[in-house]
Amino acid sequence: MKPNLDESYESWCERVRLYEHGHALQRLARGEAIEVIMQDMARRIEEKLLHPLLKKEQNKNQII
Repeated sequence: MKPNLDESYESWCERVRLYEHGHALQRLARGEAIEVIMQDMARRIEEKLLHPLLKKEQNKNQII
């Protein structure tokens, strides 16, 4: 899920949260264990939210 060009980071974070919440509810409806779902949801949200920040930092530190 990529942020829109005119979207704030906070708005994009909310979209990520809602998307992952929906994904977790679908898994719950399929009967998967809630503990596994919650751990995966937390990991997926963390990875998505950190990715643009880490990429920006990595690009800043590249030698041109």
